Formats: sequence, C-alpha cells, structure tokens
Amino acid sequence: MPDGNSVSGTIRLKQGELFIPLNSVLEALQVPFVIYPKGTILEGFANGKQFIFHADKRTVYADGQRKTTAAAVFAESNQFYVPLQSAADVLGYSAVVLPQNQRIEFQVR
Repeated sequence: MPDGNSVSGTIRLKQGELFIPLNSVLEALQVPFVIYPKGTILEGFANGKQFIFHADKRTVYADGQRKTTAAAVFAESNQFYVPLQSAADVLGYSAVVLPQNQRIEFQVR
C-alpha cells in the first residue's frame, strides 16, 4: 500500500454500518480491479490475493474463502459501497475511524 495516499469521498451510513466508496479507495491504493459489464460484480487483487464483491449481497470471496459482510454491498452510479470493516479485512488492513478530524485510516495488521 503506498504511504500517504488519501481519498476524498462520501461515506454512507446504512443499516447502522459505515460504507466506503470502494472503487475510489482501490484506485488510491493502486489495487487493480474490474467491474464486470452488468455492474454487479467487482473483482480485484490485493497483497497477492483475489477478492470478489457482489452488489446487493452480503457475500464476499477473499482468496477463495467465502465470507459474510455486516450488511449488503451496494452499487450506485458505478461506485461500489462496502462496509468499512469488511473492506479493510479483505484488503488485509484494520480500519481506524478518527472522528475528531473526520478521517478513516487503514493500518497494516
């Protein structure tokens, strides 16, 4: 993960969970990904591991293992929104919310 990268984006609160704009985060982290033509599947590779998110589902595949997200992933205007902790876990990081300066930091576990 490149040091010092930042993303400015809209965080969504839905079903009591913070959702991050995954496309924007992946671009900032220089993580390769693709959104398939129907716009319901996002697949990428981080730290040598494959991950797959499906819009409108709580299932994510991380390095071949099926995992469940806290709430269903959703897509809006070609942007995937994923629960914060689920995204961090799949990418191999922990997420720390810093409300005092309205930031979220991804830290290496």
